[in-house]
Amino acid sequence: MKIAIALILLFSFLIWYALKGRAWFKAQPWAKGFFAWIEPIEIVLYKKSETILLARAKMFLGVLLSSLTFL
Repeated sequence: MKIAIALILLFSFLIWYALKGRAWFKAQPWAKGFFAWIEPIEIVLYKKSETILLARAKMFLGVLLSSLTFL
């Protein structure tokens, strides 16, 4: 049950970040250092596309839940 709650929270955070959080963080002056560090990772992982991020998050969640069911 704890794993399921953690997965739900992680997935919810990813959805919020992709849809609203990134734009909000970009507007904050204190987040400039964060984006200097995170933008190269975003470009490599999902080319800063919300659609690709959500699709890969769903794919990862499906693989994770399938493997937990198998175990």
